[in-house]
Amino acid sequence: MIERILKIENNDCDLYRYAHSGYYDNVHTIEIGSGVKTVTARAFSGMGESNLFISEGVERIEEYAFKRNLNLENVVLPESLVSLDPYAFSGCASLKMIACSEKIAEEILQRMGKRIAKENPVVMVISYNTQTNNTSMRLIRGQDHIKNSRPAIEDTKSLLMKIQDELVQRKGMQGVDLCQDFENAVCLNKPRVAKKDLAAAR
Repeated sequence: MIERILKIENNDCDLYRYAHSGYYDNVHTIEIGSGVKTVTARAFSGMGESNLFISEGVERIEEYAFKRNLNLENVVLPESLVSLDPYAFSGCASLKMIACSEKIAEEILQRMGKRIAKENPVVMVISYNTQTNNTSMRLIRGQDHIKNSRPAIEDTKSLLMKIQDELVQRKGMQGVDLCQDFENAVCLNKPRVAKKDLAAAR
């Protein structure tokens, strides 16, 4: 099956009317180019994409910009972003991963974390720094669910590889190992300690 991709390079058009023209039904990926400075309110609400990639140069994402995009799983945001409305991803019930720069990761965790976690069983924020080539990961929700489910682990790693490919391709980040970050974040590489062993250790 051919993936349908919606690419928007600049703000010369009405984003809402363009995206909802009917031609882009069943779109799989939305790519927003550097010529777009502001993703306007409700511009892509109700779309059906699984992946969202926003290029460097985009500065603002307004309220409900991607509201109720029910299939949206992966989001890559640019370092150039200076304003992200806390309701931008309201109702995105399949959202699993947001990759963003370190400077806005805390804002996402503080302003959006509870709202996103309420709507999704598993959500993680991957922060990156293109200067140091470093990444780190924080789970907003889902650590226990993932640790206790081998299928959930494999599904998550599969999604992480997609994000990793985007970071390498779009950000030029080499040597990134998000699967290792993931294992560290959910402590998959640490043996479980039984309660009786803990008691004996005391």
